Amino acid sequence: MTSKNKSVSTIGGLLYHAYVIEAEAEARYLDLADQMEVHNNLEVAALFRLLAEYEGKHAAHVEGLRPATPQPPLDPWDMSWVGNEAPETIAHTAIDYRMTPRKALELSLRAEKAACEFFTWLAGDTEFDEIREMAKTFAAEEQEHVEMLERELEKCPAEGPPPEDWDQPVDQG
Repeated sequence: MTSKNKSVSTIGGLLYHAYVIEAEAEARYLDLADQMEVHNNLEVAALFRLLAEYEGKHAAHVEGLRPATPQPPLDPWDMSWVGNEAPETIAHTAIDYRMTPRKALELSLRAEKAACEFFTWLAGDTEFDEIREMAKTFAAEEQEHVEMLERELEKCPAEGPPPEDWDQPVDQG
């Protein structure tokens, strides 16, 4: 992983990055849960709500660690990850209203792995011991999430082809 900036040179900066990662993941999971409910995919909606709850708890934990004078907010393009979204955020384009619980878990697993890779990269990129150790701690926490999702995936049955599209295209001609 490469960084576009060297913006993480303080504990406050690291905690700000960690908070944004968790808060954006929570918000995206809630958004995805709402989308699944609109399409009456209640099983996947419930899974996304559970994952949002986990991310919210992590965001609150990180918020509690932030110093009394927190890092000033950064614009998305000034964050240390590549792209404009946090590494743990599932892309809207990856979502299909016919999604199965297995597919939701697979997407979540990819997101958790991306967050783990980000913190691992950050730990290796910094020259500051305190930042390195905290980044390693965050990477280990994300790895625990990866392992939990892998265990959940083992319980999910293999899937066949996706279900038929419930909303057939309408001829616009």
